[in-house]
Amino acid sequence: MPRRKKVELSIEERIAAVEAELEALTAQTKAKKQELKDLKAEQAEADKAKLIDAFIASGKSIEEAVSLLKPE
Repeated sequence: MPRRKKVELSIEERIAAVEAELEALTAQTKAKKQELKDLKAEQAEADKAKLIDAFIASGKSIEEAVSLLKPE
């Protein structure tokens, strides 16, 4: 069986392919950065809820809690 001849891409076509790939990677990077930002915000909210729950469970007044946390 005869072998198929490889089709060589022109430099312009290769440049266009690389530019398209870079654009796709840039879009993926932006999406991942947004996902990371959302996850960090979700973690911060969970930390706040945990802190509030611990405060309520302690039975301390707001003034007592603030005095414990405030540096002297």
